[in-house]
Amino acid sequence: MPRNADRAMRASSYRTSTIASPEDYEVSCELTDLDAVALSRARGPGMITTLELDGVRLDQEIPPFDLMVTSQVPMVVCIGNFVPPDRGHVNGAAFDARGFQVLPAHQEVVGGVPAWTPLVGIAIDPELLECARLALGGDDITPLSQQVRIDDSEGEIRRIVSELLEAAVDHRSDPRQPAAAKELVEAIARALNGDGPTAEPRRRVTSFALVCDALEFAAADGYRKTTVGEICAGINASESRLRRAFRSIFGIAPKGFMTAQALNDARRQLLDPTSNATITQVAADLGFWHFGRFAGGYRELFGELPSETLRQRGRAHPSDDGSDLADGKARAFG
Repeated sequence: MPRNADRAMRASSYRTSTIASPEDYEVSCELTDLDAVALSRARGPGMITTLELDGVRLDQEIPPFDLMVTSQVPMVVCIGNFVPPDRGHVNGAAFDARGFQVLPAHQEVVGGVPAWTPLVGIAIDPELLECARLALGGDDITPLSQQVRIDDSEGEIRRIVSELLEAAVDHRSDPRQPAAAKELVEAIARALNGDGPTAEPRRRVTSFALVCDALEFAAADGYRKTTVGEICAGINASESRLRRAFRSIFGIAPKGFMTAQALNDARRQLLDPTSNATITQVAADLGFWHFGRFAGGYRELFGELPSETLRQRGRAHPSDDGSDLADGKARAFG
């Protein structure tokens, strides 16, 4: 990589910010012209974990509410789901956990995600990325002029992000950080050049990787229908290790996270104007067999009983069905 690209990997800072409102989100993100709109009630504080180098910024975001964001960013932005399931969109393109949507600097961003969807964002100085692309591909490269998707099916980019963020979460001073950040920029540059990220074995099972495996396993049969013990057996992890991983990333235990996901799914089904499902059917389908506890947990999360939500079914409201906002530019969810 050229010398000026190496220089951009020196200084770093790390912080974790809590999110309880759209205003908290805007302050934590510190993006140009950011407008964040919560489309559902927050269940406690969410989190943004940020690691900044000179020229590279990593954000792992967990919004506690359904979220719509519009913004412009003066850096090249790579964004996607950090772990399955694949939910949300940016500029009409769906997020996924096997690739990234890459947006040129200063392009308008219009995106949305459901509550408790972990996202990862990588912002890179355009000059730094261009230097890396030229160093890896010579002069015959196509400039980044429009939004594109790059592949990360082998998990190389997320592996590097995981290791950088996990070291920061643990407040470790890692002398390998500049080299890892340089490796990250080069991996994205290779993908943009059409070479694709190279596949490397994981150096260690990070908390992020463990949570990714757990959510993928749980989503297959339904979050509430799969016990923590079954998840641990399926991904070959101890319950104590899984609990530590979930608490380090989400701030709650695996069971609590799975319940929150299922309750969010229940609300969307109850508000779905195309559905005729009853409260009992929705609860049972999602694995809630004690309906009194389901109603109590639902009220704690959303501030109303399931029956009150059901009476809203079919009403035109952006938080109900993810329909277009007033400006009509984008749907709330992918």
